[in-house]
Amino acid sequence: MLERVAQERYPRLVAHGMVLTGSQAEAEDLVQDALVATFVGRARFATVEQALASQSPRERACVVLRHMEDLSVRETAQLLRLSEGAVKRYVSDGVASLNAALGTATDDDEVVPVHRVSAGGARPDGRGGARAGGRADVHLDGSASDRADDRADDRASDRADDQADDRADDRASDRAKEVRRDA
Repeated sequence: MLERVAQERYPRLVAHGMVLTGSQAEAEDLVQDALVATFVGRARFATVEQALASQSPRERACVVLRHMEDLSVRETAQLLRLSEGAVKRYVSDGVASLNAALGTATDDDEVVPVHRVSAGGARPDGRGGARAGGRADVHLDGSASDRADDRADDRASDRADDQADDRADDRASDRAKEVRRDA
């Protein structure tokens, strides 16, 4: 299918490339590079599809909605009837499992120094500390192990929230069955 699209659209793609580059030869090179990247990307996508298929349905749904459909955490949570914390946990776990399966990595290991500032105080970059509306930028200093502990605590809390959501869904389903039975 991609070959057919490439053949049918090649002249138009080169014309667009000429607008960008101003040269027929450079436009053809640009189109060729784009087509090669598309075919390589297609093979890579098949690998990603396999990795996604190995995830739990909720994990996969959260990852796809957040990263492929570009929904917010709140929109994803509403759509899947999950807590926002559960969505964050499923996305985090899902991306981690995709990285492991695909041999990729994220920048999560990067350490970024942060500093506590008071409202109206200056930050190390010289900008003022207060945001519009009088809110202050507050950054918490913490070691990498503290952040890891915080993430573990957040995940435990999110799991508890998710279990509570599941119990609430079960109760609502039971109530709906009772109403249908009584009707």
